[in-house]
Amino acid sequence: KGTVVHIGARPSTGKTALALNIAKNQKNKKVIIFSLEMSCEMIYERMASSILMIDYGLFNKEKLSTEQVQKVKSLIAQLETDRNLYVYDDIYNIENMSATIVEIKPDLVIIDYIQKVTTTQKILQMRERIEYISGELKHIAGYNKCTIIALSQLTRNGKEAPTMSDLKESGALEADGDYIMLIHRPYVLNKKDPNISPETTELIIDKNKFGNTGKIDMCFKGEYQQFYEMARDISETPGTEEIPF
Repeated sequence: KGTVVHIGARPSTGKTALALNIAKNQKNKKVIIFSLEMSCEMIYERMASSILMIDYGLFNKEKLSTEQVQKVKSLIAQLETDRNLYVYDDIYNIENMSATIVEIKPDLVIIDYIQKVTTTQKILQMRERIEYISGELKHIAGYNKCTIIALSQLTRNGKEAPTMSDLKESGALEADGDYIMLIHRPYVLNKKDPNISPETTELIIDKNKFGNTGKIDMCFKGEYQQFYEMARDISETPGTEEIPF
C-alpha cells in the first residue's frame, strides 16, 4: 500500500494485458482503471477474453457464439454487482484522477498510460509535466494508501532487453517509482525470425525498493490476453509448467 509501480514496454508488447491480468486477480479488492488509450468496451472485452478464455479475435470480428455472448453478459453483470471494478475512459488529468481515487478509495489504481496524463497546471514541456505527475502519483498513493500501477512507453527501438532508463521521460519515473518492471518480448522486435516464439516473454524487475531485482520468464497467450509465469517444478522430472499470472 502506498507504492507506485511503473510497467514499461514497447508498443504492442502487452503492457495493458499484463496490467489487466493483475487487476482481475485482485479478489474482493477495489480496482480503478483509467484508460487513456482504449475505450471502456475494449477494456471489458480484454478482461472477458482473459477470464473466460475466449479468443480475443472473436471480439474484434464480432463472431462470438450465442453461448459465448451469454457468458460475457453474465460476467459483466457479475462485475457490476460486485462493484469492485471501475473503468474510466474519459478522465485524463491528474487532478480529476485524484478526486476519483479519494471518492472510491480503491486498493489498486491502473493508469494506461502515464505519458497521456494531463494536468490543469500550466506546464508546456513534456518532461516537466511528467515530473509533476510522477510526484503527484507518489503523493496520491501515500495519502490514499493504495497501490498505483502506471504504464509507460519506452524511448528506444533497439532489439535488446530494455532497462529503466528507457522509460520515456525516465528521470522522475526512476526516482519516484518503488517498483519498475519492463516487459521484453523478442518476437515484437523481430517478427521475421522463425526461431523466436510470439509467446516468449521476460518480465524484468529493474527496481525493487523493498527486495531483489531480477527476471521472470513468462509466456504470453495473445489469443486470450493472458500471461503465464514459467515455473520449474523441481519435485518431478525437470520441465516447465504454465501458471496463470
